[in-house]
Amino acid sequence: MKVDYRYFPVSDTQKAWGLYATCAGVGLSAPGAEFPSRAHPDEYYFTWEQGRILHEWQLILVKRGRGKVAFRDGGFTLKKGSLLVLAPEHWHRYRPDADTGWTTRFIGFGGDMAARLMACAGLGGEGGARVVDTTPHIREHFAAAVDDILEGGQESVYAASARIFSLLAELKELPQAGGDTARARHEGIVRQARAYIAEHCDGVVDFKALAASLGLPYRTFRHIFARECGMPPLRYQLETRLARARHLLASSDMPIAEIASLLGFNSPWYFAHFFQHETGQSATAYRAAAISTSSHP
Repeated sequence: MKVDYRYFPVSDTQKAWGLYATCAGVGLSAPGAEFPSRAHPDEYYFTWEQGRILHEWQLILVKRGRGKVAFRDGGFTLKKGSLLVLAPEHWHRYRPDADTGWTTRFIGFGGDMAARLMACAGLGGEGGARVVDTTPHIREHFAAAVDDILEGGQESVYAASARIFSLLAELKELPQAGGDTARARHEGIVRQARAYIAEHCDGVVDFKALAASLGLPYRTFRHIFARECGMPPLRYQLETRLARARHLLASSDMPIAEIASLLGFNSPWYFAHFFQHETGQSATAYRAAAISTSSHP
């Protein structure tokens, strides 16, 4: 199998379209090999120790081999036929087993329509990751979609969005991705709530008003949210802020006071206290450690 992948710049016109491909590829990791390859762009590369946060959706299909994915509140085992679904703005890490390696195909995408389609399809999962068991037909469709996106490249960006739309429609038909059960409905409500909290994590969220907008009494909403996410809504908002703080400290030279303001903290002092309390180290020390790690292979 040929190893091939492409990353696509996204224009304002594509963003207005609402659904666009950001990357696609075929990957092969031999048993015991370094993973991921350093050939990937910086914003996609990660180490197992640090993990990463993406700003897009990704679907990663395991064609051969096995491995695992971890996120802040748990993890999944990955095997042949597993489709790993990664949501934007959620910390995660994944890798193949050293003794098997793996072969994967992946598609990255974003846009306002993407968020709506993923919510409607029942995809996302706790902690921003989910694993779906696929059918042979889905695997064939996925492979064909990757091949078409790679072949079309930057000259066929709208055809790529159509391919992604069609693929998500087929995933919607899978029993584990949807359904009208109460649990499935609750999962959908929590996904909407998480998306809203992520979008407004730098401000004050009126959780009672949010619950009402989702058609639930606040106590019921809080109970469902805690059951699905492993934490209450306010704690989830704080964890989202913390994840973004880590990302900005590690990947930018933005002053800490500016990061504090961007994330909605009343003062740099309060942000520093929050970060120290949550991580056990100062924001300055965290940034220094992240820079040191990234500068030494």
